[in-house]
Amino acid sequence: MSPSPLPVDASPWGPVLEREDVMPGVVYVTTHRHGGYHLAPEVNARIPADVRQESGWYEQDIQGALCAHFVPFEGADPVQVAVVIETQYPQLYARMVRGEV
Repeated sequence: MSPSPLPVDASPWGPVLEREDVMPGVVYVTTHRHGGYHLAPEVNARIPADVRQESGWYEQDIQGALCAHFVPFEGADPVQVAVVIETQYPQLYARMVRGEV
């Protein structure tokens, strides 16, 4: 079953100026201050619990790498995603290398 479309008009960074449905259950938003991804609950469940944002909101610069790796969606550079996860989430990265995630 596909995730339902997300009704997103507000974000943790303020009112949504633009939104893009990246794939079912994943919306990318921009605001005056920042931007990021909102994941439907069934998609958000793919993110490991220890780094999962229960709200389903992930800011674009660092947390977006989690979405790009664990969801995953088109257009993400896998090398850049791995670098961000390795530097920002070293314990998670170690588990990924060991094949535990």
